Amino acid sequence: MKVIQINCVYPQGSTGQITQAIHHHLRSQGIASRVIYGRGPKCRGTGVRKLCPEWYAKASALYSRLSGQVNGGCLLSTLHLLYLLNRERPDVVHLQCLNGNFVNGELLLSWLKHRRIKTVLTLHAEFPYTGGCAHSLNCDRWRTGCGHCPRWRQETGSFFRDGTAEAFRRLQGAYRGFEKDLTVVSVSSWLQNRAARSPMLGAIHHEIIQNGVDTSCFSPKTRKKTGEKTRIFHATPLFSDDPAHLKGGWYVLALARRLEDATIFVAGKHKLSGPVPSNVVLLGDIRERSKMAEQYALADMTLLTSRGETFSMVTAESLCCGTPVVGFRCGGPEEIALPDFSQFVDFGDIDALEAAVKNTLNGPQNREKCAVQAADRYDLSAMLGKYTALYRRLADENAD
Repeated sequence: MKVIQINCVYPQGSTGQITQAIHHHLRSQGIASRVIYGRGPKCRGTGVRKLCPEWYAKASALYSRLSGQVNGGCLLSTLHLLYLLNRERPDVVHLQCLNGNFVNGELLLSWLKHRRIKTVLTLHAEFPYTGGCAHSLNCDRWRTGCGHCPRWRQETGSFFRDGTAEAFRRLQGAYRGFEKDLTVVSVSSWLQNRAARSPMLGAIHHEIIQNGVDTSCFSPKTRKKTGEKTRIFHATPLFSDDPAHLKGGWYVLALARRLEDATIFVAGKHKLSGPVPSNVVLLGDIRERSKMAEQYALADMTLLTSRGETFSMVTAESLCCGTPVVGFRCGGPEEIALPDFSQFVDFGDIDALEAAVKNTLNGPQNREKCAVQAADRYDLSAMLGKYTALYRRLADENAD
């Protein structure tokens, strides 16, 4: 059996790390495994190949912004990818995240469909069934074909036109007729419930495989509590003080002004229009997992302020380190979190958020119990075993 994973990044980011964990596991089981990825530094790992140079991906991004074609472009890199797939002849192709302007997802899906290659599509965001939104939030246009998108500029990056309806039609056409050979995997039941109602994916077989966490890294053993004042941790790809930003950084700053006796440490790139409160410490982008684990373990709690999340690795990793989570209800996190060690309130209710934070900080904390339950809930080996079993089943169907 040969499996090829295709993802935007490797081994960076949550999906890059998941892709790496699956790749290493398959190879340890004697299964032929390959990874093809699009963005980030070149990796020299065995069986790992970067598809295109960064300048090409940036040029493709510019084309997308100018043309309004969210899933278009990337013709040369996609033809290169199809050449590699045809040469490797995989039994199963696993599509992780295809965003990032490194591949034409519609062309890739159509090619896999016509070649009758067994394909797994993991939903880490809502891109695969919308006209370009990573998180559709309260909008339900994805159920009727998108178009007239109220957030098309910020979601698609297009300069001049709303191309969401066109992108929706093209993507739907790529899925049509793929029902027998495509399996859609959602990382939470919240996400699966939405995907199953999609006119694109409704007729396709769905499964749930929850993301796993490497508890050899994310564990309470890394905790080195000091005598400093209350420490709150917030992790995000981009920290912004724009009130409309998806990750809700504005609320972190608003909460900091109310909690003068606490320090909020923020991990992630930042784009700010002004100064931050003195009790907010910007740590910058942290890519090493061990350093992220240290921050979780040092914190008294982790703060989640997103408007939308399909799973939230931040929630899972924090709980594995024994650190409770407080945040807004935003889809996946409140479903996958441990109820005894997390609290979620309605999005935007800063008063309720402040009360939940104080309640968690002032209440009893059994970090060891939290970590034990989390290690069981987010067992990495369980995720790897489920994907391996899925690959074997699909490969066996192909052989029949």
